[in-house]
Amino acid sequence: MATAKFRFDFENLESSQKAFRWNRDVFRRSLKFRRLLQSSVGDQLRRAALSILTNIAEGSGYDSKAQKKRY
Repeated sequence: MATAKFRFDFENLESSQKAFRWNRDVFRRSLKFRRLLQSSVGDQLRRAALSILTNIAEGSGYDSKAQKKRY
């Protein structure tokens, strides 16, 4: 029995896929920072990278083209 994988609309967008890969890369690289930088700069970079992906997801949830265009 094959299982269907549910995907949200934004997961099919090329920009979302690139943002996900970039987000993963930022997380991996920031973990290599020295301890002090990990907690300050690293944390800020990780939050910024995640924000890009969540903005794409949020924008894809809107119905009108004008609202989607802003995201």
